[in-house]
Amino acid sequence: MPKSSSMKVVTDLRSALSLSEEHHDLIRIKDPMDVNLELVGEYLKHAGGSPVPQPTRVGPIVLFENVVRGGAAKKIPYNMPVVVGVVASRERVARYFGVTKEKIPFKMLDALQHPIAPKKVNNGSSQEVVVDREINLTKQLPIPTMSLDSVGPSITEGLLRGIDPETGQGDVTFHRIFVVGRDRITALMFRGRHIKEMQRKAELKNRSFPVSINIGLDPFTNISAGIFPPTGADLDELSVAGALKGSPIEVVKCRSIDAEALANAEIVLECEIQPNETLSEDVLSDKKGWSMPEMAGYVGVAGSAQVLKVKAITHRKNPIFQTLVTPGEEHNLITGIPCEGEILNAAYRTGYKDLLTNVYLSSAGGGKLLAILQIKKRSARDDTEPRNLALIALATMHEMKSVILVDDDVNIWDPMDLWWAFTTRFKPTEDLVVIDGARSWPGLADYIQTTKAIYDCTVPWNERERMRRPRWLGYPS
Repeated sequence: MPKSSSMKVVTDLRSALSLSEEHHDLIRIKDPMDVNLELVGEYLKHAGGSPVPQPTRVGPIVLFENVVRGGAAKKIPYNMPVVVGVVASRERVARYFGVTKEKIPFKMLDALQHPIAPKKVNNGSSQEVVVDREINLTKQLPIPTMSLDSVGPSITEGLLRGIDPETGQGDVTFHRIFVVGRDRITALMFRGRHIKEMQRKAELKNRSFPVSINIGLDPFTNISAGIFPPTGADLDELSVAGALKGSPIEVVKCRSIDAEALANAEIVLECEIQPNETLSEDVLSDKKGWSMPEMAGYVGVAGSAQVLKVKAITHRKNPIFQTLVTPGEEHNLITGIPCEGEILNAAYRTGYKDLLTNVYLSSAGGGKLLAILQIKKRSARDDTEPRNLALIALATMHEMKSVILVDDDVNIWDPMDLWWAFTTRFKPTEDLVVIDGARSWPGLADYIQTTKAIYDCTVPWNERERMRRPRWLGYPS
């Protein structure tokens, strides 16, 4: 789907919504919806995607125009809409990128290889209104409580922007965020994540670490923020977002702290991560030990999270609050698409450009745990190469658990075609590679074991004619 001269240019959240509505890919809900559970429950009637429990489906963007809070007796309006699902379909992302869905990994590859650095500007629409007194997050912002298993209101599509105090390296990334007070939030930050390492440098000097939390962004930035170490080593994700967008992502100096905010955000929280102060995510809940639904499709375990003090809220006039529902297709794509590009990048660097024809981080693995690699063999010498490619994929994404290898006659985005290839081309005694004692995702250690597997569902070169798929006149087209 190449961009035409008449196609709307996507520069921020609002232009993305306008483009989607033009393509009948957005619906508006005008009935009042409570941010406590009701809003997300209504969204899942229209969209969601695996691993949301069945029944679910990939559906349109949902814009809630009448968002309220309070008990049944008294509903207090926010006068601020909430949007869900902006990047919750691969077709939608392809439209933003100006490509077909099959070319998304290659668009990501090109952005990784040709980054465009962010640009500092003096003013941004994200600072049209400044609130630096009497902050009360849950009254001023429509922050949803996601599910019956969530411990409280959570900001799920708010990107932390930080600058390394020693190197000046910038970073923008997702963290699990809960509201724990009028002007206090928690952010779960694991060792190895860039902003966590930046914060540790400040903490060693007993200093707070300033960050902005940016809500309501263009789709390029939200997807690029899903880049995860080791993919994102020494990389400012905003540079990748700029390459996807085709122009620099603009950043502006915060009003109350020494940090950067995204100039085109709808809402910005200017925060300081407090040194040597943590809270369990379940501190205010009776659901002790748990936090919220996570990408693998299970309820996440409560962690010890950093405490942030909100110093100011800035926003556009008439802002739109953006959120995502975890788990689900939006989460899958934000985590999976960056890794698809990086696997291509790693494969090309090691000489496999002609062999690897495409990559898909499957929704069945939450966009992290399961990769499908599409292979085009050229000779009998290629029979052993697909497994080397699988090892490259596993090394690129430490959290990945399984890799399925298929030939280029298999539609990697169609689960039934994948199951067909698995059923007819996979021999467990010959085609299964098991790797014990490997690093995996630590978030659900009780559910996700540290044994990894490669499933080679490719046809041996000398069997390719005997195992040829049928053909018909005019089909496939």
